[in-house]
Amino acid sequence: MFQLQLDSALSRSLSHNLTDHLSIRTHYDMSEHETYYLSSKHADILEKEDVTRACFRLKTLLRLLNSSLSLCGSSFEWKLKNSPVVESLGFFYIDERDDATRIYPEPSLEIELEELENPFENSVEIDFRNGIELRRNKIMHLAFLDPLVRENLLLYSLSNEDPLYILVNIYKILDTIKFDKASNLSQVEPSKITGLNAQIARFESENLRHFINTRDGSGFLARHGADQKVFRKSKPTFEQLIDATHDLLNTWIDIKLSINSL
Repeated sequence: MFQLQLDSALSRSLSHNLTDHLSIRTHYDMSEHETYYLSSKHADILEKEDVTRACFRLKTLLRLLNSSLSLCGSSFEWKLKNSPVVESLGFFYIDERDDATRIYPEPSLEIELEELENPFENSVEIDFRNGIELRRNKIMHLAFLDPLVRENLLLYSLSNEDPLYILVNIYKILDTIKFDKASNLSQVEPSKITGLNAQIARFESENLRHFINTRDGSGFLARHGADQKVFRKSKPTFEQLIDATHDLLNTWIDIKLSINSL
């Protein structure tokens, strides 16, 4: 089996509280030292020769897990950490004798992008009710069901990995939610949409959207690059941007969870 070795204080608790999509096993060495490995049925289906795809698939699933963990915590905690909640220490193949061999996959941008788009195998049998009572697990299963949720969770996770992603990905998250509201959420009760509208409007009222788009406001991180637009408003802090994105995503995901009866 293909597995990622993990580095996180949460690994022990997560090993008992994940869904069928992901599992974490504990390996004990001769000194009873614990090592944690992440695996997935979605990667187990791959052949042993599919090393590169398996590696990127597990890394993408780990990103989805990190987003679900971040959204179930506070945006302030996410901002302070500025790194994945659970990190990978390496990629391994575990044989029938439980021996772990570290593998260094060949790089492939094509395969990496394919796995970022969708790391799930629809042919894999999933008992989605297994452990689904936890909100983070509901979010993971929602990512399996809904491509837009999957996309936004990955954008959110990538923003947490590298500050260069932050402004472009925040704008893409905002645009995707606005599209989903107009296209797919017309039957949702008005009170829930009112809350979502308020979170979307926050990007205008606090100058967040204009700041993201304007080089005069956000410098070389601006979504549009060099332009002539003037930013003569009070600049938001990155804490404000992250808080707004955290709240917007959570409000939207709560609506999506209710639609899917999760």
